[in-house]
Amino acid sequence: MEIASNKGVIADASTPAGRAGMSESEWREAIKFDSTDTGWVIMSIGMAIGAGIVFLPVQVGLMGLWVFLLSSVIGYPAMYLFQRLFINTLAESPECKDYPSVISGYLGKNWGILLGALYFVMLVIWMFVYSTAITNDSASYLHTFGVTEGLL
Repeated sequence: MEIASNKGVIADASTPAGRAGMSESEWREAIKFDSTDTGWVIMSIGMAIGAGIVFLPVQVGLMGLWVFLLSSVIGYPAMYLFQRLFINTLAESPECKDYPSVISGYLGKNWGILLGALYFVMLVIWMFVYSTAITNDSASYLHTFGVTEGLL
């Protein structure tokens, strides 16, 4: 069943376009894969590869293979569920807004501010962790392969 509006014909409410209050042509235009999406895909793959190169060999060497595998079995589902919750919260939002605004719509203004601030702090902390780890690993590799005389 289609509903008429000033935007044109809105698709059936059981379709994604209808739930977004758009016609099928508006929906196709809104979800078109563009250069921003390409950037996000490249960045996500780069972060995953970076984490694998920087952190995994160190942890396997320090803790052992079995401890690493056990922590992966526990950690992967937790991270998967957290990321799924994060993405679904944004995707199922009635309006296209940033994360703090969407949370404010669901939980209220104070929770939106608090969770937005926590999310920002988490990103800043991991930026420092990555930069420190990459610096230490780079210095170690340069020293190991004889490029530098000592650790930088």
